[in-house]
Amino acid sequence: MAFCTYEATFISVKEPKPGKFPRSKSAGANVPRPPCPVTSYVESLEKRASALTFLEPQVGSAGSSGHPELCFKPCLYLAYGSCPSGTSCNFCHLPHPNRAKYGRDRELLRQLSEADLLGLILPHLRAKKIQGADHLLDLMEAHLASLPAAPSQIRPSQIRGLANVGGRLGRLGFRQLVLLALRGPGVPGVQAALAALKPEVASGV
Repeated sequence: MAFCTYEATFISVKEPKPGKFPRSKSAGANVPRPPCPVTSYVESLEKRASALTFLEPQVGSAGSSGHPELCFKPCLYLAYGSCPSGTSCNFCHLPHPNRAKYGRDRELLRQLSEADLLGLILPHLRAKKIQGADHLLDLMEAHLASLPAAPSQIRPSQIRGLANVGGRLGRLGFRQLVLLALRGPGVPGVQAALAALKPEVASGV
């Protein structure tokens, strides 16, 4: 390629000599490459995932039925570590951030006689029409019929509160309602009949 030079008062054009063309230098093998945005993002996700902690699923107890509105008091053993009774504990094993909100409803259910409690819950169980639960419901209704005949102990002042509780009972699952209705030793055969139901059926609404 020709190039111009300035010599004295004249401008001359000179041709380069053969073999004198400049050669480009190849990049060295250790030249650092700029970081790829996608790679950096993936690495940041991996670091975040490794730092995550996963909580064990919370397991309720017999006293957790109706949680959080209608369950029993929180288990003190669980608050200090672990409960020796496990899932058979008659106190609740689930967290209660707003326990005072439903305290009146829980206390109202505890004041009911066994007959009044069964009479309140059985219609909700029947209304759910759970497949395969007829035998269980027959056992509970037979137990209700076997209880000593006595006038209802529900006071006029409790009727309005029971109406509110009834609305919440309708939102509970089938299994929760059954466990909520059982008191003391419970109804013979009901626990076995409940265990025989498929888990997804027993927990259904």
